[in-house]
Amino acid sequence: MPNLPPVSQADLIAAMATFDAEHRGRGRFARWPTAADKFALAHQGRYYPPKIIISLATGIGVNAFSGGAESTAYTDKRALVTVMIDDPLREALRAANQPPPQEV
Repeated sequence: MPNLPPVSQADLIAAMATFDAEHRGRGRFARWPTAADKFALAHQGRYYPPKIIISLATGIGVNAFSGGAESTAYTDKRALVTVMIDDPLREALRAANQPPPQEV
């Protein structure tokens, strides 16, 4: 696996803004986090999938590096907070990703 290129904390935070604008609640992220997702980045009251944020910031595909320890070490070096996704947080995040009910 290739080494992840170095990016700054600001680059990762910019990737979070991109995720919010272009991916949150859409496509495969409409059901994020899934049962397979164990960790999230926490930033300013919002949560993000670590591998996707790293991928957006570095341009490296998510299949080119591992989640868990590798992703956490990478984001920890840049002073970002990684949290474990427990069942209550998983349900809250899924509910937050649901589109608002349509008026009849």
